[in-house]
Amino acid sequence: MPQAVEIARDKLAAFPPEQFSILCYDVTRLDECPDLRAPYDLAVDIGCGHGLPLESQAQYAKNIADLLGPGGTMMLFCHEPSEQRPFGWRPEDVHRLFLPHFDLVWQMLNPDTTTGSPSGWYRLAKRG
Repeated sequence: MPQAVEIARDKLAAFPPEQFSILCYDVTRLDECPDLRAPYDLAVDIGCGHGLPLESQAQYAKNIADLLGPGGTMMLFCHEPSEQRPFGWRPEDVHRLFLPHFDLVWQMLNPDTTTGSPSGWYRLAKRG
């Protein structure tokens, strides 16, 4: 079992199991995941999508949009590419990938507090 799933189970152990679900699935194929119960009000990506291969990123953004109901919120944190980290999303990448499906509510671009590398938070609202 992946370490992240084990950590999530430990953190949620005190909660009634009917109040949450822990799923382990390929984020590039969310449209095929039978256990998702869309529509959702909120999706959070902290460093996931920006590490995907370029050919998977547009489908990932669409899949997230498809899982959210109208007006649903997407909170996105991503690093920008750098010499030390060749992957990531610049603001223009986020706009290109997500703005076909979302409106940009705000963005906050700052150096990451742990690494000092350029990064950003984005709040997106699903259209519709």
